[in-house]
Amino acid sequence: MSIKLPEPVTNIPYTLLLEPYLTKENLDQVYSSATHEDGSQIILAHQDSDTSSVTVYQAFSDPIADYAVKYQTFEGAPGYKTTRMTWIKPSFLWMQYRSGWNTKDARQTRTLAIQLTAPFFDSLVQSAVRSSYRHHTRSNNDGADIYSTKEDWDHARGQTNVVVQWDPQYTPNVQTPERVTGTTRRAIQLGLKGDAAAMLARGVAVTSGDGQTNGVLSIEDITPFVNEMRIRLEADKNKTGNERFANLWVPKERPYNC
Repeated sequence: MSIKLPEPVTNIPYTLLLEPYLTKENLDQVYSSATHEDGSQIILAHQDSDTSSVTVYQAFSDPIADYAVKYQTFEGAPGYKTTRMTWIKPSFLWMQYRSGWNTKDARQTRTLAIQLTAPFFDSLVQSAVRSSYRHHTRSNNDGADIYSTKEDWDHARGQTNVVVQWDPQYTPNVQTPERVTGTTRRAIQLGLKGDAAAMLARGVAVTSGDGQTNGVLSIEDITPFVNEMRIRLEADKNKTGNERFANLWVPKERPYNC
């Protein structure tokens, strides 16, 4: 598919590789219904060329975002509660759908791109249990852990610090939320508590000899990029079909295997 490239990006994130939303390579991922051989969902994520890191997104208030970017940690950030479950999303567009491109409320005015080490991300996915019970539903993307009874699921849920949800994909439409149709592919989000949430909150920790391993490589504020793309989408919102997205750049997200 040959397309006219969007206007260059002014606010380029330093940790993300971007591509036009309408490239064939990107749309092939968005509209694919491909799954793993066992029928389980495939994770799409931005990753380094050597797959040593995976980027996830979170939206925060100004005070939390300012602190996290300055100190590369969430520990001590004003208003950040380490006792609450925190959700991370590898899908850039699902994050923007959820936060209204940073316009939904004061708690979601900033988007942070958080680079996780591949081993940390893998450990989260592999230990995750579905947030809600479904009979004979696979909980992990690797197809493991099928719970035949709600009691089995309750027990597994109580033993883990990570829950998983697979949510419908959404187009970048800024006017009205619009599900991607014609595909069974869904976007993953992971809810972290306990030790998993603590490791994320610790951020880019300074080695202290306590044996702790870093799970976070960097925390970048990509709000200027998000706002720039939102303005472009708003300018084109009255166009039709994919013409609405002709000037949009997105992070390059491809299948990731844990």
